Amino acid sequence: MTNERNALAATRQFLARPPVACFVLGVHLAVLQFSFLFLLEAYVSSRAHSYFICLFFWLLGFQLGLMLKKENLMPRLLLAGLALYELAYVVGHLYPYNDLVFPLYALCIFGAAIQAGYFFPWAAEILKATDTVLIQENNGYLVGLVFSLITVLFYGDVLTAVAPPLLAFLAYVGLDGLKPQVASERAGGTIGSGISA
Repeated sequence: MTNERNALAATRQFLARPPVACFVLGVHLAVLQFSFLFLLEAYVSSRAHSYFICLFFWLLGFQLGLMLKKENLMPRLLLAGLALYELAYVVGHLYPYNDLVFPLYALCIFGAAIQAGYFFPWAAEILKATDTVLIQENNGYLVGLVFSLITVLFYGDVLTAVAPPLLAFLAYVGLDGLKPQVASERAGGTIGSGISA
């Protein structure tokens, strides 16, 4: 039991390093965005406008996220985005090939994308080390993109069912663990050695 607790504590500590947390968040955002697209393509419509609906509402949500100013909404937006994804997942499975679910999908994509836009002002305000964390988030997004494209070819249903909740959990653990580091930085300390890694 002690070994399990030590392993969980070490994992949480590793995920809470700002570059790691931001990398995992980038992977999550890529997988979430492409999982929405794959859900639309597989369960609603495989016409070209599905892609444009997904992209348009993702960019609208992203824009709204950029404009949000309240501090430290990131963990809540992460959970809200996951809840919206799960709603779209369930509705897509309950009502396959029904064009009437497009507005719901659009709303879910819009709401889930807010976290992607909010990340940038949040990282600038909370983490104070934008170069490193933005590069790591971008690298994570690229890894998530490649992971999504490869995984959907062989395990599409597994990708849409398992990957977004799993990655959201890992990103949440990492982001939630950043709170004490942020507080210590404001008290005059540093974020930690992980910021320059």
